[in-house]
Amino acid sequence: MKRVNYFFGLFLFVTSVHAQQTSTELQFDRLNGPTSMDWLTQRFLIHKNGAHLDAAFGLETQSAIFGDYGGFYVFGLHGRVGLEVQNVKLWSGMTVATGGGASAPDGDGLMYRFQAQASYPINNRLSLAVGANTLDFPTGDIRSNHLSYSLNYTMPYQWSPPSEVSVWGGSISVLAGVMLFDGEDASRITERGRSLYNGVRFSQS
Repeated sequence: MKRVNYFFGLFLFVTSVHAQQTSTELQFDRLNGPTSMDWLTQRFLIHKNGAHLDAAFGLETQSAIFGDYGGFYVFGLHGRVGLEVQNVKLWSGMTVATGGGASAPDGDGLMYRFQAQASYPINNRLSLAVGANTLDFPTGDIRSNHLSYSLNYTMPYQWSPPSEVSVWGGSISVLAGVMLFDGEDASRITERGRSLYNGVRFSQS
């Protein structure tokens, strides 16, 4: 319960202040628990920066990209608080997500991840990082304590809404499609397989 309260407290803090910049992040993991998986994480974050403190919140997708579980994915929310020490940025955060797909019985439903990371800038927009992670599907056979490697890009624009924030026009789209897999994508498939997916996209100007 303390972990859930921490996450929602972080969510309220970040969403109650004006965002100053946005970023996108690619993270590569090798899950080393009872279900070995090669994992890719994508994050799309808004940030609030202080003199040395950085708080961020946003959307996250995670998926297995190689091996037995190609096609498995989750979608959720990520929040973090960070501190900058000289050129090194340190942060810790939490992800809460849900998902399924190929091999869903091994990890269908709730997933959470705790992470601490240190990143070093390559230039003013790009940075590399290494992190320590605890990831778990409480109702499944996917859990892991492992290191991860990240590539982070700060987008070339900022978002500074006025003090009285208006609601701009937006849209909601329902998405659906089919992903095709063979033995190279998911080695538990002997011939060809199909994975149906669906979701909702929120767009806001």
